[in-house]
Amino acid sequence: MLKVFADRGGTFTDIVAVTNNQTIIDRLLRHPERFLIVSLPNQQWIIVYKLVSENPEQYQDAAIQGIRDIMGISSNEPIPTEAIEVVKMGTTVATNALLERKGDIASFFSLLKVLKMHYELATKTVLTSLLVISFYQPCFMSR
Repeated sequence: MLKVFADRGGTFTDIVAVTNNQTIIDRLLRHPERFLIVSLPNQQWIIVYKLVSENPEQYQDAAIQGIRDIMGISSNEPIPTEAIEVVKMGTTVATNALLERKGDIASFFSLLKVLKMHYELATKTVLTSLLVISFYQPCFMSR
C-alpha cells in the first residue's frame, strides 16, 4: 500500500510517500541520487522525492509523475489506484503569490474563499465534537 503526500511549490514539487511494498523499495534503492529512503518499524519505509513543478517536455503534472516514478509506471500506463491508500496535496504557490504580492486579484480572492471554507469546516467540526463530548460526558462520568 502507498500513501502519498505532495507539496507543489512554484519551483519544485516535494513528495513524501509511505509504503510497505518491498518491491518498490528494492527498485528505488537502485537510484539513491533520486530517492531518499528511510526505514520505519514494521516493514514500512518513507520515500522522499523532488521534481521540478513545471516540466511540460517531460510530464503534465509533477505530483502524478512523482507517483508514477515511485511506483515504476510509465506515462502511458494507468496508475493502479487500488495500490494507493491516500493522496494528500498541498501547495505553496498561492501563499507565496500572496506574500510576494504577485498574481492577479482573482487568485487572491480565490485563496480567501478556500481559507474561509476551511475555517468554517474546522469550526463546525470542533463544535460538533464539543456537542458530542458534552452529550456523552455524563455516561462516562457515571462509571
